[in-house]
Amino acid sequence: MDGKRFSRRMFLGGIAAVAAGHSAFGSTTRNGTVRVGLIGCGAEGRRLLRDLSRCEASVSVVYDAADLRKRRAAVEVGAPAVDDWRSVIEKPGVDAVAIATPPHLHAAIAMAAMEAGKHVYCASPMAMGIEDARAFRDCARKTDRVVQIGAAPAGEGQWRTARALIRSGAIGDVKWCQGRFHSARRAGTDETGRVDWRAFHPGIPCDAARFVRWRHYWDYSAGTAAESHYDELTALLYAVGATLPRRVSAAGGVYAGDGRETPDNLVFSAEYAGGLTIVLASAACATTATIRGSAGSLELCGTHVRLLRESTEGYVAESYRAEAEKGLVEDWIEAVRTGSPCICGAEEGYRAMVAVAMAVEAYRRKKTVRYDPAQCGVSEDVPRLCA
Repeated sequence: MDGKRFSRRMFLGGIAAVAAGHSAFGSTTRNGTVRVGLIGCGAEGRRLLRDLSRCEASVSVVYDAADLRKRRAAVEVGAPAVDDWRSVIEKPGVDAVAIATPPHLHAAIAMAAMEAGKHVYCASPMAMGIEDARAFRDCARKTDRVVQIGAAPAGEGQWRTARALIRSGAIGDVKWCQGRFHSARRAGTDETGRVDWRAFHPGIPCDAARFVRWRHYWDYSAGTAAESHYDELTALLYAVGATLPRRVSAAGGVYAGDGRETPDNLVFSAEYAGGLTIVLASAACATTATIRGSAGSLELCGTHVRLLRESTEGYVAESYRAEAEKGLVEDWIEAVRTGSPCICGAEEGYRAMVAVAMAVEAYRRKKTVRYDPAQCGVSEDVPRLCA
């Protein structure tokens, strides 16, 4: 998932220029209205526009590398369109930036925005790999900006209900988790008009297929299966309170037959401290997530959470209504206004990124990999020989 790191190398050089002249604390909101600049106007960007409108945020400026997309977005919100993402960050009066580009651009744009004093909403995943994600997280710490990573499942109330039950000791020590099996089909937006290819991928010839179907290529994404796992894992880690994995193994492949490089099927197992194992797999449908402990299990069923307590006579079932869902855009705007913590901040996004990046690395190497906390990096797992 680390792949080619041209995004940081080529874009970080522009961060200092963008940040120059800006206060470290950015501008303030007027009468509670958060003024947002949107970078990326494809399918995810359009969804963000709808969510921002419901939150009564003001979209002040928009940008996309595809001319047609940004012009349509500009008409929709009645805001100007600009020809460079840096111009969004530099525009006076912008309090926050919403990023809906492919992942290879996320970290560079987010760090430039934070250095310029802007709060950040970033579509998931937060980066392409561990190095970029760590730089993103460290920048959020340094600048003290409000950051939300848009992993939608994290806003589902069932995870907050599960977290409360786990903390109450209802299932004992958490030992094993199985995520819901799903592989989202995330289509690109075909209508683009003129494309600023240099802003998307400098250094190689323009390729319309790569621009539209960027999730198929390692340069821009780890693919639909890995992105789905990232979203689910952020919520699961929140519920069980796990941090960074010790070891990850993975398997999968490309079965779509459409020329993609990234896997459309990915299964991985991550081992955490305390004997916890988390297993995620991808398929065409979704099933119930399960969290097993030393004294019982939880089944997360969307609108309710089912608790199965162990007893001398077998399992005793109890059902709890899940807390209300909270949209991550709404939560982010509220955090910008009030200073409250976000549901899926930079720290939470980083923890999920480490595990998913390790899973992709294990898949590509065809070997189990281990996380080295001293080096903040990944190495191949060396099995111990029995005496």
